[in-house]
Amino acid sequence: MNKTKSKTERAKKLFVEGFNCCQAVFVPFAMELGLSKAKSLKLASGFGAGMSFNGETCGVVVAAHLAIGLQMGYNKPDDLQSKENAKNLIKEYRQKFILKNGSCSCKELLAANTAIDEDLKYLRENEIFKQKCPGFVSDSAEILTQLFQEQPHAGTME
Repeated sequence: MNKTKSKTERAKKLFVEGFNCCQAVFVPFAMELGLSKAKSLKLASGFGAGMSFNGETCGVVVAAHLAIGLQMGYNKPDDLQSKENAKNLIKEYRQKFILKNGSCSCKELLAANTAIDEDLKYLRENEIFKQKCPGFVSDSAEILTQLFQEQPHAGTME
């Protein structure tokens, strides 16, 4: 199984197991960089359903931002090259995700707002999360894997 398929399959499996979309995408990437599964799950737990049921940025997109930061981010304020690299990779990720799905907004992707009780009820009763979100999880994991494979160097946890 190639790396793209492996991470994508692990992400989909986590989502099907009941973890939110952000957790599902973030965990396979974070674990590869040395973060434990438990810590990765906790870190990403507050971002599913559009920033925790607020209908905002889709959790898979937040997961990508987190993974890119973990892989390519900076930990020194004067590390301008790492800042630029992370910013550019996030921009490229978002462009690819929008090209494939039309938006990075949860409420636009689902055509309903998770922050509105009636919309959330509709989404749950009609199993929209189960129908649409696995595709977003897969797309995000695939895009991230491809982007990371194109990078000249990988980041570290330090």
